[in-house]
Amino acid sequence: MGAYKFFIIKNKEEVDFTLIQKELSEQLQFNFYHALREKHYKHIKPRIIIERLLTNEQGEIPSDYKIHCFNGKPMFIQLVSDRLTEHKVTTYDTKWQKIDLRSHRFSTDDEVSPPKSLNEMLALAEKLTEPFNYVRVDFYESNASVYFGELTFTPGGGFFSFTPPEMDRVWGDLLTL
Repeated sequence: MGAYKFFIIKNKEEVDFTLIQKELSEQLQFNFYHALREKHYKHIKPRIIIERLLTNEQGEIPSDYKIHCFNGKPMFIQLVSDRLTEHKVTTYDTKWQKIDLRSHRFSTDDEVSPPKSLNEMLALAEKLTEPFNYVRVDFYESNASVYFGELTFTPGGGFFSFTPPEMDRVWGDLLTL
């Protein structure tokens, strides 16, 4: 086992909870520290988290806005869309200008309009990440509201490489240690 499993339940009447219970029981035996040696997972006791289902105007899972912040300043936004089907990732700057950055196999050339709440997301990201040298903060937009997802200190365990390679230097130069 490596990646965590999640279940999206739209109708409880159509779900085999016995199967879900079995899979979650197995999941609780896994320590994510052992997957990529991300030290902040080492002493966390595995738990099950149940969240309210968020949907967009079409009733689908909303896009994920991953804002990469350096020294408390938002710098890049990765839009993750169609996660359960095509899984697309497009990277923008904070003015919503697409930038040439591919970080893994899900990168796409698609361009979409910015979220209605982009300015709110950026302001919240700046406030949440102020004490950190680097952190990614994730948001969702659902029914004209912004929802916080998580803070991520080592996306992909720090193993994603950038294309073009010069983007490694761009990101590295933004980091002040």
